[in-house]
Amino acid sequence: MCRLTVDGEIKQFSCKMDVPPRLWDVKNGRAIGKSVEAMQINLAVDKIRVEVNRRYQELIQSDGYVTAAKLRDAYLGIGVKQETLLKLFEQHNVEYRKKVGFSREIATWKKYCCVCKRVREFLAHTYHREDIPLKELNLTFINDFEYFLRTEKKCRTNTVWGYMIVLKHIVAIARNDGRLPFNPFSGYINSPESVDRGYLSQEEIKAVMNYKTANKAHARIRDLFVFSIFTGLAYADVKNLTTDNLQTMFDGELWIITRRKKTNTESRIRLLDIPKRIIEKYADQRLDHHVFYMPCNCHCNDILREIGKNQVRALRVVLSGSPEDMKRIRQAGLLDAWAKDSCGWLQKIFGKENVVSAVLYMDEKTSHIHATVVPIVRGERRKAKLERTKNAQSGKRTYRTKKDRPRLCADDVMARDKLKAYQTTYAEAMAKCGL
Repeated sequence: MCRLTVDGEIKQFSCKMDVPPRLWDVKNGRAIGKSVEAMQINLAVDKIRVEVNRRYQELIQSDGYVTAAKLRDAYLGIGVKQETLLKLFEQHNVEYRKKVGFSREIATWKKYCCVCKRVREFLAHTYHREDIPLKELNLTFINDFEYFLRTEKKCRTNTVWGYMIVLKHIVAIARNDGRLPFNPFSGYINSPESVDRGYLSQEEIKAVMNYKTANKAHARIRDLFVFSIFTGLAYADVKNLTTDNLQTMFDGELWIITRRKKTNTESRIRLLDIPKRIIEKYADQRLDHHVFYMPCNCHCNDILREIGKNQVRALRVVLSGSPEDMKRIRQAGLLDAWAKDSCGWLQKIFGKENVVSAVLYMDEKTSHIHATVVPIVRGERRKAKLERTKNAQSGKRTYRTKKDRPRLCADDVMARDKLKAYQTTYAEAMAKCGL
């Protein structure tokens, strides 16, 4: 039996343990000796004592006072309803979804669902459990979740900050209705980083407008981006643009009369020739009364990155050997053969049509070749392939594109496993030169 005494009140409950009388020390409340049986009994007693103390502290924090009966019931789980984080999160998302279209936005609801999914993945990965009671939330949990987002999900500071704002809102709900007596975010510090968004020059805008896209869907995204450039409207404003917002004013010109979604400020924008032509181009593809059919924001950003100014269009490859080996090759009259074999290796690895130039430099101490290669590849993206493999292992259904079109992607060409393969194959090709 376990006896609890609080302010003179005594309550008892069964520990469901069998202890031989010869081993039990009544005065100290522990087993006597160092036998295996005695050590197991003392370990079980210590676990009970620690759990009772933990329940005592929880009752003090939540109710402000403790009785022996409340402490016993809390330890045994009698009449105690465990409120859990994910259960609260999912309940909030269900209620939020009902408000979408009235006072809430679908994009915000999707963000709450995404953070809920990340918390579920975090619990399974770090804590190996499906859910966690609200009362077990603490600063360690918050810091562990941030570490998980940065390392496992490769999230940057501003993304982590956005996720924490959502989680903090769910925690605030539990605190406001009394389900969580303390603030697990107390002592947690995180702030967003300022991002320099930059701007596009006139030459860069022309490059975007003249970019040859792979298909009509990508051309639509390019045109919508150009429309945003010439009107100054954000993605959400272009998406919500309707034919009612297009009005001919007193000057005989077509204007956009609308309100910004983010700031709710009125905007009056005169349409120039280029945005007019874009509107006319997609006039027969409208859905309902919206001016444009807009793909999702993530897909638009992926396509725009392909045609962005930061896209790697060429790689510089340097081919050489140690100063001693190159000096030996030059003295043996094998420099031309080495250069020819090196160019052949480049064409074999990167494709003959992708090797733009290869220049042999002999004016320095060590002869070397500077080659320029365009990173054009075919097939499925490396990151998409890794994601598909990961989803297949977890049983999630994915779809793979059937188009084997050429695309510009330095990430696939400069993958770590390929860099190692380049070293190996080049050494094999240069073996006859003694490299």
